[in-house]
Amino acid sequence: MTSSSAWMVFMFVLYLPVGVLVYPVAALVIFALAALACLLAIRPENKQYFTRPLQELQAFLDDFKSER
Repeated sequence: MTSSSAWMVFMFVLYLPVGVLVYPVAALVIFALAALACLLAIRPENKQYFTRPLQELQAFLDDFKSER
């Protein structure tokens, strides 16, 4: 089990102390909210640190090729 999976199980036990199988709908809602929060946090970070620099590098390479 990965550390993120272990963390999610811990969170489910914390909020649903009798277990996930007793409240499957609540567990699914908590999991969906956590996954959505992660997605909303990761997308801007990816854009800032990966997509934009790659686009800038591509523009630089295009300028370099056009000067030759």
